[in-house]
Amino acid sequence: MTGKKAAESDRLEQEIQSLKQAMKAQTEQHNLALEKISQSLAALQDIRLDQQRIMRNWLLGLLEIYDSFHLAQTTLAQYQPVNRLFRHSRPEDICFIRRFQQGQQIILRRLQRLMEQCQLKRIECQGKPFDPVLMTAVEIVEQPKVENGLVLAECRPGFYWRDQVLRTAEVKVNRTGETRQ
Repeated sequence: MTGKKAAESDRLEQEIQSLKQAMKAQTEQHNLALEKISQSLAALQDIRLDQQRIMRNWLLGLLEIYDSFHLAQTTLAQYQPVNRLFRHSRPEDICFIRRFQQGQQIILRRLQRLMEQCQLKRIECQGKPFDPVLMTAVEIVEQPKVENGLVLAECRPGFYWRDQVLRTAEVKVNRTGETRQ
């Protein structure tokens, strides 16, 4: 029986060694898989950051186009035909300007829908206290009867993208003479 126990003990010892080797191999494979997963997650994070940077730049370009069409629309809305010059073409000119203005309005509405789809929201700043996180002061105006630091006018709108400031608003801010140092 001792021979049988010794043989059984040797067999169990070999089986334990075999299991240890299999476990070591599995551990190495597991560690390699974890390393690959970690590298893949890092690469995915880099891709997401690149996509966000590209999208941010694209949206800033879209805002430039919006600004141009908005300015053109504002200019066309203020158009007044000249009475004295070119009287013979005045009706045709007025008709052309109106049609051009309608085309500009259509384009502007489409841009606004696209901006909504892209989750762009305008920063409201007119009549509010100046906030340097949301606004850039491009002009300081002194109106003593108006509260100091109040935004008097918006020169260029600012926008949020996904609840983060994409572009600050450019504003005119009031500063009363009493606050100068």
